[in-house]
Amino acid sequence: MNIAIIDGLSSLATIVALVIVVFSRRNAFTNDIKYIFLALLVITSVYNISLFLKWSEISTNIAIFEDSAGMLIPLWWIFFLYALQKLIFTVDKNQKEYELKKEVSERFQAEEKAKNYNIQLSTVVNNFGAGLLMETPERKIEFANQQFCELFNIPAHPWQLTGVDCRLSAKEASTAFTEREAFIERIEEIISAGIQVNYEQLETEDGRCLERDYVPVYNHGQLINHLWVYRDVTKRITTEREIKNAAQEWRTTFDSISDMIAIVDREWNIKRANKAFAAAFNKKPSEIIGSYCYRLIHGEHGTPDNCPKPKAMETGKPETLEFYEPNMTMNLEITASPIINQQEGPSGAVLIIRNVTQRKLMQQQLILQDRMAHIGELASGIAHEINNPLTGIIGFSELLQDVDLPQDALNEVKYINKEARRTADIVKNLSIFARGHVDEKTHSNINDIINRVIGLHSHSLNKKGINVITRLDNEIPPVEVNGPQLHQVFSNIIANAEQSIHETGKEGEIIVATEVKTDNNIIIKIIDNGKGIAETDLDKIFNPFFTTKDVGEGIGLGLSICYGIITEHGGKISAKNNPGGGVVVTIELPSAQEMV
Repeated sequence: MNIAIIDGLSSLATIVALVIVVFSRRNAFTNDIKYIFLALLVITSVYNISLFLKWSEISTNIAIFEDSAGMLIPLWWIFFLYALQKLIFTVDKNQKEYELKKEVSERFQAEEKAKNYNIQLSTVVNNFGAGLLMETPERKIEFANQQFCELFNIPAHPWQLTGVDCRLSAKEASTAFTEREAFIERIEEIISAGIQVNYEQLETEDGRCLERDYVPVYNHGQLINHLWVYRDVTKRITTEREIKNAAQEWRTTFDSISDMIAIVDREWNIKRANKAFAAAFNKKPSEIIGSYCYRLIHGEHGTPDNCPKPKAMETGKPETLEFYEPNMTMNLEITASPIINQQEGPSGAVLIIRNVTQRKLMQQQLILQDRMAHIGELASGIAHEINNPLTGIIGFSELLQDVDLPQDALNEVKYINKEARRTADIVKNLSIFARGHVDEKTHSNINDIINRVIGLHSHSLNKKGINVITRLDNEIPPVEVNGPQLHQVFSNIIANAEQSIHETGKEGEIIVATEVKTDNNIIIKIIDNGKGIAETDLDKIFNPFFTTKDVGEGIGLGLSICYGIITEHGGKISAKNNPGGGVVVTIELPSAQEMV
């Protein structure tokens, strides 16, 4: 029974192995081998069944096949070994064929990929926006593209340049450049250095601008090629130069404008300013960039109420405002024009600042001249009407002096004559003043003008207890002046001195002195012992509209007009505090001899 079981298991294992081989490798066998395998499978199955029945002692007619089938078992094993050998050979062959096909496929794909890469590279090189030249370490051309040939006007196809000596071609190409020797020397210098060079600019004889790059190509530390890239940047360079010239022209124009101009952002930071703006604060334009405009202009730490910028930013339209700025001691006209950004709206403003002090001064002078003209006409009429009775008073008072009168009466007659003559002098001065409002200059004695002015002010001065002391140099040369204008200057200064002394509440004195300098210039000094001028105001008193008087007592034009008149006469005027109290006003005028 044990032998039967072993035979049965062995037979069963054989059948199973046979089935597995046949069905797992069915594609590896030919059809005739498959049929023989099936026949042997049937015979082996019958044999194993017969063995099973025999050893199970089951009586059946199929057991008679045991011996016959058993005789075929050796044949089965022989064929099985043959088939197995052929199977192994076939599998090996198929594996090699598969690997060969795979290798061929991969090689084909690699070749196609390389072909496509070469096509792509060729397309890129030929359509590259620059001329390319690749040299070997021996300075032979390895390849060049069409753009290179066109840049250097080479009448050949790029492939025809392969193998050409680059030294010879560089020498030929150098004729196209303005600096021929430098072109060749620079190539040798770059190659010797062996480092990458970018954006070198070259100029050609025909006015083009080329840009050159050099790249040394290394493989594992060994130089294998020199790559040169040439670009025609004529348009770019021309555009850059035009932009640069336009910017320079704009800057020159910007700085040439006499008005103060500044560009500010939303936060009042100065982004740009012209020279006139910076010069107003004794700075350079670069020194005020980033500063707050209101700190410079107004000297304040916040935006003033009279700033036109906020309204311009709000309305999107230019806004102009005129006002007196004490920080700069001048009248300003500020126009703020908004800078409009289409996406964000107003992004800043352009401030145009004009010093309109002189314009205001001229307006006031015209008004003053008009008033003085009317006063002159009035004075002329009054003088004419007064002169007639004055002539009679003076004449009859002189006749009465020849009459035998009591001494008291004679003294009174003399006093009448004296006062009548003084009145006549006043009328005469008024007449001269009335005639003088024209721009005519004549040879005049400065002492005479001073005496006439003092005469006009004598009554007011005497009434206030102010004594006038004159120290006039009788040897001074004549001056070429507009008499009424100088009359106005001295009258303003004496009036200021009179008021300054009167404000002290004490009696005082005014000293008027003239002298001649060694250069024949005439010096006039008017000294008072009034309250003086604050040291902080001394450098401002000649500025238009600056005044230390209370509201309604003055508009600050007197001394500024004096300054303008003296300056127009080629002279100088200055003021300083007298150490003993009061003010010393000094005027220097060129003599008529100096002006000839």
